[in-house]
Amino acid sequence: MEPGKYYLICCSALLMPLSVIGQPLSWCDPQLCPEGKVHIACNNNGKFHESCSKDATMVNLKPHRALILAEHNKRRNFIASGSLPGYYPATRMATMVWDAELEYLATLNLKTCHLEHDDCNHSYRFRNLGQNLCGVDRYRSAPMNVTNLVEQSLGLWFGEHHVIDSSFIADFRVTSKLEKYGHFVETVVDRNTHVGCAMMRFTNPKYPFLYIYNTACNYASVYAIGVPVYSAGEPASECRTGTNPQYPALCSVQEKYNPNYNIY
Repeated sequence: MEPGKYYLICCSALLMPLSVIGQPLSWCDPQLCPEGKVHIACNNNGKFHESCSKDATMVNLKPHRALILAEHNKRRNFIASGSLPGYYPATRMATMVWDAELEYLATLNLKTCHLEHDDCNHSYRFRNLGQNLCGVDRYRSAPMNVTNLVEQSLGLWFGEHHVIDSSFIADFRVTSKLEKYGHFVETVVDRNTHVGCAMMRFTNPKYPFLYIYNTACNYASVYAIGVPVYSAGEPASECRTGTNPQYPALCSVQEKYNPNYNIY
């Protein structure tokens, strides 16, 4: 492995029907998962898996939450304003805010020490949860630069926009290249109101001179086959609560959305 390599894993469009919850909250509730699947948080003690390297550790992202939100929202504003060549502006794209529950579930994903998507990670609020994963490496001798790691991950995800065109936004579809454009699409789903991310660092014994940094971001919603990723039109023209002063092509943080593919 050469330093500077990166690995991206994108999520698939798996939708679950929304059902009425009339029972105590439990991560082991079978209503949260497809039949036969076990939720990532069910009976999870929150510890690193036994297969993890001894030096595996979580990176504290609390001081960097504002950065992660800004890296998402500035890109959402860029495409929603019509500034991204080849893509139409968006009429009602949400401003993302941080969510502790999504962060918690992202942490559990990373503590498996496998850069793979969870079999099930939905919550009672977010029944169609989306997920982006990224792994990058750095020389062990280099000081940890979380800002650079976050910027690289978001840049890699959003940079996939050149693989597809606006027809995928109007009517999302899956092709054999999904893993090369799914991350980008996930970052611009209009109803993605919430995001929570986690980052870990570990050493692969095969490459003792490198640190591997894995990042997981969970989102309120996911793209769906045959459903528009966002509605195209005059920027922010359908926002019901006004726009975000910092990101004028996005709706205000007070805007209400249903992330679960029911009617708004």
